[in-house]
Amino acid sequence: MNNEEAIEKFLVDEFNLSKKEIILYMNLVKHAPTTVLELSEIANLNRITTHVNIDNLSKKGLVTQFRKGRGSRRQITVEPPEKLSVILQARKAKLEAAEKQLDFITQAIASLNKENKQMNSTEIRHYTGKEEVKLIYDEVLKAKEIRTYANTGELLNIFPGNINKFVEAHNKNQDMYIWEIIADSDETQNYLKQMDPKRFFYKFAIAKLGLPPIDCLIFDGKIAMIEAKKGLVSGIIIENPSFYKYSEAIHEFVWDYL
Repeated sequence: MNNEEAIEKFLVDEFNLSKKEIILYMNLVKHAPTTVLELSEIANLNRITTHVNIDNLSKKGLVTQFRKGRGSRRQITVEPPEKLSVILQARKAKLEAAEKQLDFITQAIASLNKENKQMNSTEIRHYTGKEEVKLIYDEVLKAKEIRTYANTGELLNIFPGNINKFVEAHNKNQDMYIWEIIADSDETQNYLKQMDPKRFFYKFAIAKLGLPPIDCLIFDGKIAMIEAKKGLVSGIIIENPSFYKYSEAIHEFVWDYL
């Protein structure tokens, strides 16, 4: 990478300059001071485009516009290279000030989001494909209480690491309690052996219950359902306090029945 390429990359990365702004800035480095008309001819851009982009560069602190005397044409020149450091230091100070407010702003946004959810009581999110559905499991494994109906079937072929994922999350989060109504299988038996029985409880689903080949997870005021058909996986999360309480009560009823 030569010097010009390095300068251009720096200006794009740090100042988000457009292609036309780069062209004008680099020509100013070589030919400043100059007028808008002269610069537009050198850069092979029309005058209006040159004028607009020079104003943008001026707002970003990279160029200066001035007149030498009354009635003279406006001249344009680049700021000294040292100005780049001044601009970046100011940006750094502004970012540090913003970081100090981040906790407050995060809590404020969460509070507004919570108020919105209370006003609009049902939120439904759809997920399609393996990578998106992984996000459902990631969200579930942050919960302290998880209740499931699990007849994973084909899901274990798509997410072979899910067993280890649940075991690791359960071991790491000592406040996590899980109640699983689960279909019996060799994979299930291996899974059960790895879970802490003080915080993990299970019952096998009998054939009469007729669990479909899905993963249903009840957690943190939400209900998630994940299904795989012919290698295609999709899922949904429903967030609604009433639906959650109802689903939790049904799970407890089925649990007692088993």
